[in-house]
Amino acid sequence: MKAKELAARYKENPTQETVAHMAYDMVMEIKALHDARHSRSDASMMAVLREQNDKWKAVCRLCPGISVDAFRIVFHSMIPGLERAKF
Repeated sequence: MKAKELAARYKENPTQETVAHMAYDMVMEIKALHDARHSRSDASMMAVLREQNDKWKAVCRLCPGISVDAFRIVFHSMIPGLERAKF
């Protein structure tokens, strides 16, 4: 999903629940991207994480009411062993 599509989704329903669902969908998209690229290394996974984080920042620029940290918070709550992951 593109940043503009996510921004449009938020503008249709600007609630915290929408933000949480958007962040969740982006976390779920990480595995799909990783599998589609046939990646096997940690470096390739970090590249996908950075890409998703950059997309989230683009959404935040389009919708100033969204927290820049929301994606990271949802990611770490879903995968608690990676609190120290820097992306």
